[in-house]
This record gives sequence, C-alpha cells and structure tokens, in this order.
Amino acid sequence: MKMSRRKTGGFLLLAGVVVLLFLLEKPIERLADRLLYAPWAYGDETLTGVWNGRLPDGTPLSLTLLREEEGGIPAPTDSTATVVGSLALSGEVWQVNGRVNRSGSDVELVLWRGSEANIGGFFNGAWSGNELILDAELNGQMMRLRLTKGDGI
Repeated sequence: MKMSRRKTGGFLLLAGVVVLLFLLEKPIERLADRLLYAPWAYGDETLTGVWNGRLPDGTPLSLTLLREEEGGIPAPTDSTATVVGSLALSGEVWQVNGRVNRSGSDVELVLWRGSEANIGGFFNGAWSGNELILDAELNGQMMRLRLTKGDGI
C-alpha cells in the first residue's frame, strides 16, 4: 500500500521537529533555567563563582559555588535551584551542596567531607549582587559571615 504525499510530508515534518528539539534541548533548558529558576547563575553579577571572606577570628575562607548540572544542562529543580561547590578553610576543603531560590534571597548550604553523613556545617543567608551574607554554624559555633566576590582574599 502506498503512502500518500500528504502523509509522507506530515511524517517528515514531525521527524524534523523531533530532531530540531533534540538539537536545541540544551539551549532551551538554559533559557528556562535563566528565566524561571536561577537568573543569579547568568549575566554579569552572579551568585556562582568564588566568594572570599574571614571567620570572626580572622581565618580566611574561600567559597566556590556552581549551578549543578546533569549531562551539560541545569539539574532538575522545583521552586529552588541546586548549587554545588567547595569551601577552603584552614587548609581543608569541604564539599558544598545547597539550594537557592529564584532571587537569591534564600541561600541554604551544607558542608560535608568524604560522605554526606560527615556534615561540617550549615550556611543560611542571602545574596545581594556584590555581597553574600551567611549565618553559619561551623563546628557547633554560630557566626555571621560577609563574603565578597573575587579570586583572592
């Protein structure tokens, strides 16, 4: 039985749309992420990158945050976006996992090393473009940290 030209044309159009969507998956995902979930991860002023500061006793620290990705596209999310990274403090490096709301006004981070059962601290705070203010619990001590963007302390 022969397929009509109309049916063949419709099938080719559908196949073309599927291929186009496959090729544009990453740009579409990034656009949705930029508009809906994590605008703070794109542009000139970002929450992602290197943040530096000092503990109340003067000990320097460096926090690096990245937008979590899976397969080259932003990780699936609900109303908050996930971040990963590291914290360098007193010669030790801790892993960082966390969640950030769309505006960056609610940042929640957990520090761990080796396994997620080995938790070293918690950070909760807000990002305001050039400053990241975090209420921290490190080794059972509560403190407020003011971090600024940059490569060095």
